[in-house]
Amino acid sequence: MKKSCLGCTGLFSLLAIFSGGFTVLTGSSDNILTDILLILFFICLAIGSLYFFAKNKTKKIEEETNEQHDNSYSLDSNRPKTETNNNPVVIEKEVESERIQKENELLKMKLDLKEQYIKEIEQKSSNKINDSLDLSYTKARTLTDTFVVLDFETTGLKYNENEIIQYGIVEYEKGKIINEHTEYFKPDTPISKRIERITGITNEFLEDKPKLDSSKLEYLHKLICGKTLVAHNAPFDMKFLLYQFYLNEIKHEKFRVIDTLTFSRKLIKETPNHKLQTLKEHFNLDDGDSHNALNDCRATGNLLILLMNK
Repeated sequence: MKKSCLGCTGLFSLLAIFSGGFTVLTGSSDNILTDILLILFFICLAIGSLYFFAKNKTKKIEEETNEQHDNSYSLDSNRPKTETNNNPVVIEKEVESERIQKENELLKMKLDLKEQYIKEIEQKSSNKINDSLDLSYTKARTLTDTFVVLDFETTGLKYNENEIIQYGIVEYEKGKIINEHTEYFKPDTPISKRIERITGITNEFLEDKPKLDSSKLEYLHKLICGKTLVAHNAPFDMKFLLYQFYLNEIKHEKFRVIDTLTFSRKLIKETPNHKLQTLKEHFNLDDGDSHNALNDCRATGNLLILLMNK
């Protein structure tokens, strides 16, 4: 039954009830019993109309609810997969993934730039060394009894790859020792077992020692500045010295150097070779350990005095 028909029926029943009730109450009706029956009829009719009206309303609400549910289900099933990205958790993961990707790209870019920068610095350093590194010194042709003996212990034989781990300085004046100095340094690269056996210097011993930096080299330069230097196999020690001065931009004069190896080969004929260890033992130049910078300095100084006497 349509809503409009139920409304009209209900309204008509109410009017009939009021009209019949008014007639009964005023006593103007010829047949009261008939009027009462009519009133009861219209009351039942009104109640029926209200019942059907309520039932129809409830049914419509249920239909609307079911329709909304069906529409919702239809939208969920037909929604494109990309719309699931509206899920906050999914969105957060995508944002985090993009952020990590961008950070990785930025890190790679920084590493590439750093690598390129290092290559450029190495190239410039190489060009600088090739252009301006001067390892030359003046070779003394006459001997003197006032001089400074210099000796290095190193991690290897290559001045441009290996490092100084000890230097020794012994200053002579008129054939007598007037000053001695030595210092140890911790290298950037640990020394090998072979060097430990040769020098007796271990990595454990050097662990708490300072680095050889510009301040240490400035002090070393102060000890030898303006003096005749003496070394046994001078090219080895002088290359290490001048290369470190160059790297640390220590300004210096051109040193005058006496090489006791060169003069030993000229003046000493009674030994099988002219290694410092051999000469020390043959002439009893020093009772200290070999391959210790300070002891080797003393032995070299005494060797020079011996050569002067020859």
